[in-house]
Amino acid sequence: MKKLTVSEVSEAIELLTAAQTFQSQIDVITAKITRLMGGVKDDLIHELVDQAVLNKESVEWIVEEVQSWEKYSQELKL
Repeated sequence: MKKLTVSEVSEAIELLTAAQTFQSQIDVITAKITRLMGGVKDDLIHELVDQAVLNKESVEWIVEEVQSWEKYSQELKL
């Protein structure tokens, strides 16, 4: 890693603080989407919502993935 100047350290601190604030907001929004879709923290729906946020997927993608998983789970039970 290169040696940072005082101004670079200050800028890095500001950027890190901003990123952490934005991440907190994303976490709240993701939790709300998860609840709207009938999920809870750390379940399949929550994980899919997280992936949709990271990969810029659609709500339709989340629904299709949940349906595919439900179909797969039903087939395993047969």
